[in-house]
Amino acid sequence: MTEQSRVLECHKSTLAENCEEAFRGPDAIILYGGYGHGEGGWVREHNVWRPYNDYDILVVGGEKLSHRDLQEFRTRLASELNIRWVDITWTNKLRLASLRPSIFSYDLKHASTLLAGDNSVFRWVRPGPAGRLPLSEAVTLFRTRLWTFLGSTMPDEFGKRISDEPARFFRNQMAKATLAAVDVLLLRHGLYHHSY
Repeated sequence: MTEQSRVLECHKSTLAENCEEAFRGPDAIILYGGYGHGEGGWVREHNVWRPYNDYDILVVGGEKLSHRDLQEFRTRLASELNIRWVDITWTNKLRLASLRPSIFSYDLKHASTLLAGDNSVFRWVRPGPAGRLPLSEAVTLFRTRLWTFLGSTMPDEFGKRISDEPARFFRNQMAKATLAAVDVLLLRHGLYHHSY
């Protein structure tokens, strides 16, 4: 087991325990996104590995937190885990069942990790086959990947040498934008796959 794997397992336990307590016994707690399917980025600082991006958590059922309480909870968890952001979304089974076919629903069903609760919640998510994902998902990819990449360097920075964290962020966003372009090609041919 790698050092990153050990850190991730520890973080998964922390996320699950804290979410179970905060949402008072939800049906399920799901880690999705890059870390949910085992492909999240890592950075080594001061001889310690930490996740580079954010954790994406979906809490199914339990007590819904107020907006303010949820914001405070996210901030506290991010600080505890030494990560920039923990994105936590609350939903219920009815909302899961009403998710339209999309990259999000497809990845949630086929490429996420159950941190706690009942695995049967995934039966409520019905994205359909990859070949039927709508090409309109390309717009979502543009907004979430290409737009962020374009915004990762300010116009007055072009032509200048960047280093350290700004360079790391730029490279990370460039990689995501490149992979999103590949995803668009896969979508167009009905061959989308959740793996980076």
